[in-house]
Amino acid sequence: MKSSFRINKTVVKLLLLAALILVFLTAAPLQARSQEVYLNVLTINLLFSEIPDRNERLNNIAQFVADYAEDIDLILLQEVVGGPLARTFNSALNLKIKLAVMGVNYQISYRMANGIPGIITVGNASRILIPDFGYINVYNTHLCAFCDTHERLTQVESMLSFINLIESFFMEKAPAVLGGDFNAEYGSDEYNQIVVENGFIDTYARLNCPDCCSQIDPTGCTFAVPCGVVPCNPYAVDPFTGLPEEAKRIDYIFVKNLGKIVSSDVVFNSEPWVSDHSGVLTKIRLK
Repeated sequence: MKSSFRINKTVVKLLLLAALILVFLTAAPLQARSQEVYLNVLTINLLFSEIPDRNERLNNIAQFVADYAEDIDLILLQEVVGGPLARTFNSALNLKIKLAVMGVNYQISYRMANGIPGIITVGNASRILIPDFGYINVYNTHLCAFCDTHERLTQVESMLSFINLIESFFMEKAPAVLGGDFNAEYGSDEYNQIVVENGFIDTYARLNCPDCCSQIDPTGCTFAVPCGVVPCNPYAVDPFTGLPEEAKRIDYIFVKNLGKIVSSDVVFNSEPWVSDHSGVLTKIRLK
């Protein structure tokens, strides 16, 4: 199925998202096919710690994107790394090259967020221009995993303060996409509610929830998704106990002032596994 458009000349400015970490954005060429314009967004956590098989995992992601290339316009990657410790210059660039070999060309928007220059870095970005629509702001984040509720809530508040500051520069309500690994389970009022109160819509929840991630029906879970009765994602294992992790929904795509949510699905939730996380793929019909 062809999408209505694919991104062409996209990256206009880079915005340093100081409050956000581990961010990567790609954009594929867009082409208007009718008066209706669609934006298809994919978010996936790369799991930086699995270095030996990273190449194989990136191959699997690239193959998926190539198979659905005309339905994926933006890719938000978390846990993008680079440097000798990561054994690569930039894992996002690795994915871009693999896609280019398959004949699918994406542009990278990447800025270093933190790390040790020349040793290991992580990055974030950006603002893009969509032909026949205009500018949208894209925010991609990875909130802390091993922290308490107060610390993560502080990160969410800092993130939203930054977003509101950026959007205050625009005369009209700026269309925006906010996605990534929130490390906060669906239903946690401390995290989801405050994002929604700032005008964002949880795209997957809008179409599939409230009962969208449970041990009985883990279809909508995005972390440690089990296959059958016994969890079988080889990456979703507690490093300290060796036991399978509990399935949760912690990866999100939020939108604001953007348009109608046409579809939203959990992907990478079966073999070949590419991370301990699954991804989310959302299609929006733009205003």
